[in-house]
Amino acid sequence: MLHGRGEAPTRLTNHLVMQESRQKGLGAFGCEESEYTRRQKRACRSMELPPIRPRQPRVSPRLANVRSRSDGCILSSGILFPARPILFRASFPSRAPSMFPKEFDLFRILSLSSARPLAMLVCGLLLAVGCAGVRHNPAGSGIPLAPDPGPASAHPLSPRFEILAADAGPGRFVRALVELRRQVDIPALLASQRERCLSRSESREETLRVLERVARESESTLTPLLEELLSEGALDYYEALRFRSRIYVSILPEALEKIRRHPQVAEIIPEYDGVREARRAAGMGLIGKAPPIPPGDSWGVEMLGLRALWEQGIDGRGVVIGILDSGVMGTHAALASAHREQDYWYDPLEGSPEAIDTVPHGSQVLSCALGRPTLDHAIGTAPGARWVAALANYHNSYNNVNMSLAADWLIFEGRPDVMLGAWGHGKASCDPRDRPMVQALRAAGIVPVFAAGNDGPDAASGQTPAALTGLFPFGLGPLSVAAIDRHGKIIKPSSRGPNPCSPAVPFPDVTAPGWEVPVPTGGGPRSLTLASGTSMSVGWVGGVAAMILQVAPEMPVWEVERIIRQTARDLPPEGFDAASGHGLIDPAAAVAAARAWRPECSPAPAQ
Repeated sequence: MLHGRGEAPTRLTNHLVMQESRQKGLGAFGCEESEYTRRQKRACRSMELPPIRPRQPRVSPRLANVRSRSDGCILSSGILFPARPILFRASFPSRAPSMFPKEFDLFRILSLSSARPLAMLVCGLLLAVGCAGVRHNPAGSGIPLAPDPGPASAHPLSPRFEILAADAGPGRFVRALVELRRQVDIPALLASQRERCLSRSESREETLRVLERVARESESTLTPLLEELLSEGALDYYEALRFRSRIYVSILPEALEKIRRHPQVAEIIPEYDGVREARRAAGMGLIGKAPPIPPGDSWGVEMLGLRALWEQGIDGRGVVIGILDSGVMGTHAALASAHREQDYWYDPLEGSPEAIDTVPHGSQVLSCALGRPTLDHAIGTAPGARWVAALANYHNSYNNVNMSLAADWLIFEGRPDVMLGAWGHGKASCDPRDRPMVQALRAAGIVPVFAAGNDGPDAASGQTPAALTGLFPFGLGPLSVAAIDRHGKIIKPSSRGPNPCSPAVPFPDVTAPGWEVPVPTGGGPRSLTLASGTSMSVGWVGGVAAMILQVAPEMPVWEVERIIRQTARDLPPEGFDAASGHGLIDPAAAVAAARAWRPECSPAPAQ
C-alpha cells in the first residue's frame, strides 16, 4: 500500500482499488481452523474475503485499514486464531488508526516473540467465546527464511545515486527500492509444498500468504523511520511490496543515508531506467512497411496444427495469461473481448483506468498467445484464454521500479496462470535483478515464458531473465524461446546458446514462430501488420502452456515447463542445439502428455 504526503499521486488510484479488491488474508503456511461451524472452518482455511469497494483516491500518511469481520483471523507467530465479530482484524499494512495510540497494533504485538504470553491469553479468550482449534502451522518449524545478507550499513551507497541526483536537480526526489534483510527462502518453501503433496492451487494460496506475511512483518520495522521522513518532507511517498520484502520510495537523495543505516535494511537499489540507459528491449517489433496480409490463418497456426486442437475444444479456455510489457491495446478486435471481466489491468505510473499500449509491442506479444480471429485471420495459439496485464515497460523500455510494482500487482491481484516476458538486459548478460520476481512468479503457480533475445547469430548471445539458472526443482531456468520463420529456419537475430549464466544449463529451450507473423497495430481496431523477433515467439509458447493447464489445471509450473521441452519436435541438426534448443513446440503432443500426466503423489483427503 502506498503512503504519501497529502493528495495521492494520480498513479495511485487504480493501484489502491486493484490492490485491495482481491486481498487474500494474513496466514503463514496454513490457516488455523475454527471448530464451531463447518462454514467458518472453510472460510478460515481459504481466507477468501469479498471484494472491497473502491475508495476515494486520497491517501492519508497515517492510512490504516482496520475491519471487524466474523470470518477474520488474528495472527500470532506461526499461529492463526479465528476471530468472533467482537474482535478487530488489522489488515496489512498493520498501522494503528489515528484514534488509537501507536502501540495499539494487534499484528505487531502478536507477531513479536516476546509477546507470546499475550498471544496465549488472546487464545484463551477466543476459546472462552467458542473459538477452538489452535495448532501450529502444518509445515512444522515455521516459514523458511533465506540467509541473512547482512546490513546495508556495511556497504556504501551505490554511486549511481549521485548520477540520479544530478539528473533530478537540487531538492528533487529520486526513486529507489529498499531491500530488507528478512526474505522468504522460496526454494525451501516449494520443497516443503512438494513434500506435502500440495496441489498447484493450494501451493499458490499458501505462497501468497507466506510472502505477504514475511514482507509485512519485515516492512513494519522500517515504518517508523519512513513516517518520520515523510513528516519532515524528505520522503515524497513509499509503497510496500509483497512478492519480496521490498519498499519502493521516492526520496530526497540526502535522506538515503538514514535508511541505509537502519539495521534491517540489506540494500538500497537505485532506479534503473531503460530509456535513460538506451538499453535495447528484447522485441524487434515492426519490420518496417509490411506487405498486404492475405486472408486466412497465420502461418504459425498452420505450422503448429492448432485448428485440430481448437475443434476438440482445446483453446486455453479457463486459463488466464498475464503479460508485463508496454501495455495492451484494449480496444483492438483481437484483444478487446479476451480480457478477464474484473481486475485485468494495472498502470503503476499514471493509473490509466483502461488498458493502453505505449507502443504496440505488448499487444503483439499477447495476440500471438490468445488473439481472437480478426478479418478472417486466426493469429493466436489459445484464443479461448483470457488476459490480464500490467504496464511495466513504458515505451518498451525496462525500469526496475515500474517492473517491481507491476509484478507485485500481477502476482497478488492479476493472478494469471501464465506470464509472458519479452524483455532482456543486453547481449550475453547474466543480470540477476529479475531473479526474485521470477522465483515469486513460479512459486505463485505462474508459468513464466521469456524471449531468448535478438542478438544472434553470435554464440552465447542470450540474455536474462531468459538465461537465469538454478530455479527449483531441477536447477534449470524459465522457459526461453528462440524464433523460427515459415520455412522452418531459425531467424538470424535469434540469440544462441550456450547459456551466458551457466553453459551447463540448456539455452534456448524451445523454438516458436517469430518472423513476419500477423499482429495488431495502432492503425485501427482491426488493423494488422507483420512483426518479428523472439518476443512474438514467447506468445506462441505461452498459448501452449495455457492449453496444458486447460487439461491439467493442477499441474505444477516445472511440469508444464518439462512437457513443453520434452514434446518439442527436433530441428536440424539432430538433438539439442544452441540455436533451436529442444526444437519446435508441438501443441498436440504437449496436450497429449498433459492428459496422461499424473501427480507424483496425491494430496491427503480433506478431513
